[in-house]
Amino acid sequence: MEVDDLDAAELQRILELATDNDPPAVLAGRGAALVFEKPSNRTRNSMEMAVFALGGHPVYIRAEELGFDTRESVEDATHTLAGYHACVAARVFDHTVLERMAALDLVPVVNLLSDVGHPMQALADVLTLTDEFGDLAGRTVAFVGDGNNVFRSLALAAGLLGAEL
Repeated sequence: MEVDDLDAAELQRILELATDNDPPAVLAGRGAALVFEKPSNRTRNSMEMAVFALGGHPVYIRAEELGFDTRESVEDATHTLAGYHACVAARVFDHTVLERMAALDLVPVVNLLSDVGHPMQALADVLTLTDEFGDLAGRTVAFVGDGNNVFRSLALAAGLLGAEL
């Protein structure tokens, strides 16, 4: 759920798969729940297209539709979503929501953004950097902005690839 859950070889493999012009249909005929507590045009569109590319059916779900811990617990909502979908991808304010979902071990849980990190953005950033500059080992990557969740994930990813940030 965060870049530091990966080792360098796993990150390299993800980047290789991301450049595959004929991705495997690992979600063929299956749903993917895209839960958004925090709206995002780019994340929603890129994730919907990614699910389509993998043969799946993205289902966009707004936070109000679930009512985490008001209408029902995160755990109960996750059980329901797992009954319909092959995975749950969520963009949340509080990282513990993702941890609670993942702890159930019902379906894979993907972090689309939390207060701790933004791993999907970091993957997109290092993919762009490696496309442009090749191997990042020994290179310096500059980040201009706040030391926030986006920075944290990029720093972890760049470090795994041997770059300095």
